[in-house]
This record gives sequence, C-alpha cells and structure tokens, in this order.
Amino acid sequence: MKLLLGTLLAVASIPAMAEASATASLTELRYELVDLDPNDGITPTVKFTGQSLVRVKSGGYCTGCKDFGSFTEPASVSFPDGSAAASQAGLSAFSQSGSFGFTAESLPYLGSDRYQLKSIAIYQGALGMPLFQLSAHTGLRITGQYTLDAEVDPYRNPSPLLRGLEYGTASVFFSSRFIDGDDALRSITAKSDWKSPADSAHESGEISVLMRNDLSHQATLWGKWGVIASSAVPGVPEPSTYALMLAGLALVGVTARRRQERRER
Repeated sequence: MKLLLGTLLAVASIPAMAEASATASLTELRYELVDLDPNDGITPTVKFTGQSLVRVKSGGYCTGCKDFGSFTEPASVSFPDGSAAASQAGLSAFSQSGSFGFTAESLPYLGSDRYQLKSIAIYQGALGMPLFQLSAHTGLRITGQYTLDAEVDPYRNPSPLLRGLEYGTASVFFSSRFIDGDDALRSITAKSDWKSPADSAHESGEISVLMRNDLSHQATLWGKWGVIASSAVPGVPEPSTYALMLAGLALVGVTARRRQERRER
C-alpha cells in the first residue's frame, strides 16, 4: 500500500509548466515581372489565380480552424495558442504549446494530443486552380523578408510520463517545378528535454525565387509558398492510460501484501 501511495503521489506531482513556441513570417513581398526574351515583342503579364489557405491544427485535428482567400482577399484564423494569416503583402504563422499541471477534476479533458500545435499560412494552386498564369517567355521574381523564431522551456524534474522531447520549428518555403533552380527552404528548430537547458533559435533575411515560363505561349504555373510554425511538449496521457496504470499498480500492491503475509506465517 505504501508503494502504491508513493507512486500515485509521484504521478500527481507534475511540474507547473513546459512551453514551446515558434513564429514564422514572410513579409514585404515584392513581385517583379522578368522579360525572358526582350526581342519577342510580347509584353510580360501575370494573372494571379491561386488560393490562400490558413490553418491551425491541434493534435492533428482541425475543426473550424481554417480559412480560404485569394491573392487579393486576405485569410486569417486564430485558435487557442495559435494563429495564421495570409495576404498579398505577406504571411505569418504562430504556434505555442504549453502543458500545465492537472487535477483530478480536469483529468478527463486532458489528452496526449493536447500539447501539439501547428499553424500554416500558404499561397497555393488548388485543385483546378493554378498558382498563376504567365505570358510567353516571362518570369516572375518573388522576393520577401523572412523571420523565424523558436523557443523551448522544458519541464524540470518531471514524472517519467513527461520525459519526452519538446520542440519548436519555424519554416518558410517556395515549392514549384517552375522555379529556376531548387526549391527554396529556410527552417530552424529549438529542442530540449527535461535533462537539457532551455533552447532557442532565430534566423532572418531575404529570400527570392524566379518562376519561369519559357514556352512561346501563355502557361499556367503550379506550386505553393508559405510559412509553417509547429510546437510540441509531452502531453498528459489519456484517462484510459491512467486507469490501466493504476490497475497494474494495484496488482503489484496486492501481490506484495500476499508475499508479506506468507513470510509472517
């Protein structure tokens, strides 16, 4: 019984908080038409036909937490501890995962997915809707300023249930087979655990890509660009996990007591 009581007290003595956060932004976007063949007599033109998408996912689920827009119509969403926005001028995503101590009263509402959060803001070519249309022999150079931040403040001396990896990741990317060269990606990660000190990461700068139509006629170009911020800290197991663990502990206690009774005889 003492063993069982001691274990229960250890489980209940969960530290106050662990926190991981990430922020990614792509701002001051500039769009420059490039004449790839000045001698063809064609005036470079572009028509933006893509879709902006913002989404916040908590533990892999997204319920009423996304919004759609266009190149000229902004999209934004805000969710507990997360947000995302996309507009013609820029994109941003924020994610913050935190785990606080629990009580028996709140236990039924805590799950292992609660402390995983991912925010996404992208401009993309959707189904049946290309990213944009470019005139013949035309390129579109997209340039912007990106800022990425990630921080992790881990648990200190937690119970074994909470001794997992904690991380924050922020990324900015351009992806399309029409890009001149390789896809562009910048990403940072801060990570730690209960045995390691707090961690942080930061990166900022300019990012630029050139998307090309080298054909002699107008072409539709597909692809996407955007920012992603994700964070996670170990969550409290589901109530069913606790029930199974307590049943096992009770069995251990009964077995130990019977052994003690046999020795006394």
